Amino acid sequence: MPLAINEATFESCHENFLAYMQQNGHGEPFTNFQHPFLVKDEIAYKWAAYQRGQAALTLDKWRRWKPGEGKIIQAAKDACLPGIGANWLEHRFGAKGNSDAPLYRVKGSRQIKDFEEQLHTLMMGGV
Repeated sequence: MPLAINEATFESCHENFLAYMQQNGHGEPFTNFQHPFLVKDEIAYKWAAYQRGQAALTLDKWRRWKPGEGKIIQAAKDACLPGIGANWLEHRFGAKGNSDAPLYRVKGSRQIKDFEEQLHTLMMGGV
């Protein structure tokens, strides 16, 4: 099914967006994605979350860690904490329903090793 856009509605919404950005950006019109309000309200916290996540993952150590020791899963759990990733994951359903629940479902040395091998491949590209 082809996408149909109502041009009048789109233009109205776009004008409202531009007015909102200018009003909240202390009079500066929106011309690009470096607009101070957009950076402050929508971009800066994501970069901060990215940096916290990278620090928590400690990827520089993963090449030395052997899958099956539990260190890789622990680093992934640390990176998924609510204070690290801001709104990356849902943390409102309790331990069994959160977005990071699979990290807590692996049990036993074989599952831990297999899962850590998969995480290593995902994050390090298999090297």
